[in-house]
Amino acid sequence: MNIINHQEVAEEKVTLMQSLKRFYFTSEWQSLLTIPYLFLFLYFAIFYIDNIFFAIRFIFRTFTVSTTLLSLSHVLWGAVLVVAVSMPFVISLAMISVLPNIWKKVSWKKDQKILITIGAFIAAIFLMSIANDLILAVGQREILDVFMPTGGSILEI
Repeated sequence: MNIINHQEVAEEKVTLMQSLKRFYFTSEWQSLLTIPYLFLFLYFAIFYIDNIFFAIRFIFRTFTVSTTLLSLSHVLWGAVLVVAVSMPFVISLAMISVLPNIWKKVSWKKDQKILITIGAFIAAIFLMSIANDLILAVGQREILDVFMPTGGSILEI
């Protein structure tokens, strides 16, 4: 026989947006640090949302090109491009929910949480930087010119 605590049931119904709002916009001094963090990664998400539209246009462009005689390298470079283009946006959105997940861990000490937060922040910036460089390097590959209109470049889709 299971005994259900009504308070536990009420806590389960909290949506992700509500829990993020509750974490970032509290009336505590930590909000002075969490709100700029939130806005920084929201800005990154807004900045990189064009990359998602680019990836979708690139995928749909592959539907209009005859891929019958293309090699496996066309598929691989195209997939690398789509993943690289999507990475900064996905990382920036993920980092918004990472901070609350780090700080709600009761078993971790405060200094461990601070170090993990700093490490996650540095890792996110580093990964977005690598993805940005990868986008430029892969986007300039001639093998992807097949997916472009005549005279175009992959970076101009």
